[in-house]
Amino acid sequence: MVLFARVAVTCFIMLTCFGCKVEDQQWPQSVINSLWVPSEAQIEKKYHEGSYTIEYAARVCYPAKDVIDEMVKAMISKGWKRLGYGPLNPSVPLNHVLNKWNRGLDKNYRVEYGWIEFWEDNEKNIVEYRFVYQPAKGDIIIGEDCSLRGIISYIPRDVVNAMLDKIKEIEKDMRKGKTNG
Repeated sequence: MVLFARVAVTCFIMLTCFGCKVEDQQWPQSVINSLWVPSEAQIEKKYHEGSYTIEYAARVCYPAKDVIDEMVKAMISKGWKRLGYGPLNPSVPLNHVLNKWNRGLDKNYRVEYGWIEFWEDNEKNIVEYRFVYQPAKGDIIIGEDCSLRGIISYIPRDVVNAMLDKIKEIEKDMRKGKTNG
């Protein structure tokens, strides 16, 4: 039950963040310096309630091994630590731990394949990388699928802590048997 609550809240928080509107916000240089974006990417910057997000599209064929390897090298060189589990859902291992892409459905019930990475700096800020493909034909992804969609989020420590506090509050309410209609 606690795992379900953690997954549900994590999904809600991430959907809220990724559904954010574009705001005219100056990004701090420290945020810009923390992120790696593929050179061939066409980007759109977003800001929402303290978090910074870049969405991009790039012509990179599945399984994007070179892009992922380049991201790993760049983040390590910037001093970030690669996490094995999501900070909001520490019971679920990430893709690089499992060494496989996840298959799921998007909000329109179309099949998509995703790869998620979380990185943490010494100050406990988080960067999330999400790589997504939708099969061009059918439900199976193949090497000819070359439309990579990426989402990169910089989540400051205070925002991460607020999310964790909210998860703890919901878990506590669930243990007490409270439900919100």
